[in-house]
Amino acid sequence: MIATGDIDVWGIPNSWIYKHINKLSPYSDSSSKTIENYNNKYPQLAVDENIYNNKIYGYPLSFDSLVLFRSQNALNAIVEANNISKDSDINLIRKIETWEDLEAQIPLLRNKLNIGLIGAGRPEQNTTPDILSWMLLQQGTYMTNVSNNQAIFHTSANALQGPDYPGAIALNRLANFSSSYPDNLGDPVKAFEEGKLVYLIDYSNKADQFKANNPKLEFESLSVPQLKQIKNVTDFVKYETLTVPQSSKNSILAWKFITFLQNPEYLQIHRTLSKENTFYNNNALSSDVTYKTLENTKNWHNPDKIATDKIFINTISDTLAGKSAQTALDGAAVEVTKLLEKLQ
Repeated sequence: MIATGDIDVWGIPNSWIYKHINKLSPYSDSSSKTIENYNNKYPQLAVDENIYNNKIYGYPLSFDSLVLFRSQNALNAIVEANNISKDSDINLIRKIETWEDLEAQIPLLRNKLNIGLIGAGRPEQNTTPDILSWMLLQQGTYMTNVSNNQAIFHTSANALQGPDYPGAIALNRLANFSSSYPDNLGDPVKAFEEGKLVYLIDYSNKADQFKANNPKLEFESLSVPQLKQIKNVTDFVKYETLTVPQSSKNSILAWKFITFLQNPEYLQIHRTLSKENTFYNNNALSSDVTYKTLENTKNWHNPDKIATDKIFINTISDTLAGKSAQTALDGAAVEVTKLLEKLQ
């Protein structure tokens, strides 16, 4: 349909922009003032991904971010079964700011109730590739070289001057959590929904699904864990951006429509009706966990989201099967480099 010019406005995931930039028509009003307004309105991630060569190629509409869900049902069951009553232990459970906080709970929350501790990095979880990307970036991993034609997440380079081979460190951490998940629980999202899992890392919009499918489930949304030693607060956001294909027969009108949709009054209506997180924010939402993630979100030049998702799932699976994290990343880097080279 895009090839025939039958689409005037194309809403695409932000992870598609890099691959499809040559198919898009830039906004005619890419003046310095317009770009300055864009910079002031949107987080740096959206600016970096939608503006190329000082031309605007897309306007974001709604977004979602990774959060840490905590099930009070599952947690209460373990606390009761394990007779956890000491104030120090209770405070340890309540505090979740770093990976170390989460890891410290593992001995305390081991149980015979077949309740899992954390769902993250399971091959059957469709969010796993995004979780791996986020953890790699959080650890200081350079995903690609400066020219974006080679994957380097397997190298020793660390953007934060932290430990060498940060990619392997991040993958090992994720694999450790994944391997601790009871296989018989199946899909982590469903297990959390059923009160069989204490923590789940997934996108915040899953909350509506949980409420609809299990009204008795008591849970909260927390910020995802960060690294204690490295002061690099890193969040991960996905969003839809509105673009105009080069083949559009009505590109001027299409861009007028897209810019109209950025009106704060419209975005507030859209947020109310769709229950999606729009980039329009107000004071009432400033403390919301999801909106806070916009300040520290990072991403990378993903050459082909669908293909790299498969590569990252295989990387996790290989690590869980016994292959070293470094060896698994070495193989993944070769495959992602092939995808990057196709776009040069």
